[in-house]
Amino acid sequence: MALRRAASLLLRPRLRSPIPTSTRRTLNPIPLPPPRRYFSPRPPPPPPVPASADAIADAAEEAFDAARTTNDMLASFSRLEAAVPANDKRLALACLKLGQHLEASGSAEPSRILSLALRCLGILEAGRSASASPSSSDAVSLAMALHLAGSASFDLSRFHDSLSFLSRSLRLLTPLLPPTKTPPMGRNPLEGSTSGPWRTPCGCSWPT
Repeated sequence: MALRRAASLLLRPRLRSPIPTSTRRTLNPIPLPPPRRYFSPRPPPPPPVPASADAIADAAEEAFDAARTTNDMLASFSRLEAAVPANDKRLALACLKLGQHLEASGSAEPSRILSLALRCLGILEAGRSASASPSSSDAVSLAMALHLAGSASFDLSRFHDSLSFLSRSLRLLTPLLPPTKTPPMGRNPLEGSTSGPWRTPCGCSWPT
């Protein structure tokens, strides 16, 4: 009995003391290896380069030149109009070509044709005045635009304007025409040789 009592007295303080809990140790994370980079012998394809404004304008001009029907010409003209500046010579020539086509096909009102002709005139005249030495091709294009404006004005019964446009066109074309050979003084233009009698169209001879 005494032995049991002594044992209980010895065990009592141990039971009352808190049971120590084991602290969890935080595990250090395992470092991951860096991702491997796989190098290809071929370089990656370059990103697509956006088309430049000049390339878009050239494509629109080619589409307009290739158009044959009225609807195709109107659609391609709208593309060209949006791709080039308002004072671009290509736009002036497109206005002239479209106006001539509409006049020949009769698929537009004369007022629309006159508007295209005047627009072409404005661009060509501005470029002609800015150029130190305008070319003969520019003069021909300008004369054709004046003729188109004169024809459209005549259809609109604007006879005074029509005569003015046609006169200006003739003044531009006259210096470009080859000079006519005038016969020398004292000779008949029907004369074929410098000596001997010349014959009239009826076969009669005339002494020289």
